[in-house]
Amino acid sequence: MLMAMVGTSVLAQNTFQERIQDQAQDPSQRRIKAPIYGSYLMTLVERNQYRTKFRHIETDQEREAFRQQHRTQMQVRASANGDRLFD
Repeated sequence: MLMAMVGTSVLAQNTFQERIQDQAQDPSQRRIKAPIYGSYLMTLVERNQYRTKFRHIETDQEREAFRQQHRTQMQVRASANGDRLFD
């Protein structure tokens, strides 16, 4: 059973690494499927809008600013709901 768990973990890691390598080969197709910070506080429409805006940002600096702005908005929303987001 332990071997099956280790095998599954290795397979998941290999799949993730293959995705990263594929993305590195063609930067125009960079699409990291990372979770959206505070996504559970967002509607489906908001998550889709976030993804669309993020895809159209051209520089890493602009992406980071967008992430930080979103993070602040989600922290405010969580606070208003009595929730606390964890990093």
